[in-house]
Amino acid sequence: MDDDTPRESRLTLPDGRTLAWAEHGNPDGDVVLGCHGSPSSRLERHVDDPADYRRWGVRLVVPDRPGFGGAPPPDVPWPWPSWVPPRLRRAATRPGAAAALLRPAFVPLTVRPQLIPRYLQLRLNAADRRVIGRPAVHDVLARTFAEGLRSGAAALAEDRALLFRPWGFPLASVRQHVDVWHGTQDRQVPVALGATMVAMLPDGTGHWFAGEGHFLVFDHAREVYGALLGRSLTP
Repeated sequence: MDDDTPRESRLTLPDGRTLAWAEHGNPDGDVVLGCHGSPSSRLERHVDDPADYRRWGVRLVVPDRPGFGGAPPPDVPWPWPSWVPPRLRRAATRPGAAAALLRPAFVPLTVRPQLIPRYLQLRLNAADRRVIGRPAVHDVLARTFAEGLRSGAAALAEDRALLFRPWGFPLASVRQHVDVWHGTQDRQVPVALGATMVAMLPDGTGHWFAGEGHFLVFDHAREVYGALLGRSLTP
């Protein structure tokens, strides 16, 4: 099998739904679970060349899921971004209502999702434009967004609405060490939100990348994976 082709698997859950996931890298390597955001999918990876995973001895496992944000839960003190409409702020404690408001806004994305990377190049900062402009990265994003939106906009709207629901546990209760990597010019998830999370975690370390944006992982995957696995990875 070509290294460019992810290994895909499926299983049927007890409630009858199907869970699909994809894997890259060494089948016997150290497992890294990729919990992507939305509208991504199991096809997401974090390197231009998937052969890097085999070289590093990593087995990347990415399940399909509606996604989960990088923003802190809404029951911690953080400033609302100015672009969030008051109506949406009022609906924040009612995810169902928020999803209903958001769904029409996301429907256009389902028409030609492969064009989302081009839209992001126009919207994000210079560092992200540079990263997305690389053919391999552009291809990864186009394919994973298209798959993530294949069933329509409902899951994306629900996922965005869930960003406003408390997580059900205080950040102060997390005892595991947590590393947060964040670009200071991230226009998708402002760095202030990452700093808020780190400040509230009992054992958290923030890694702030000056001038970088939302897709910094494509340039820093080796150090991120190395930190997660607790070992140095081959360049």
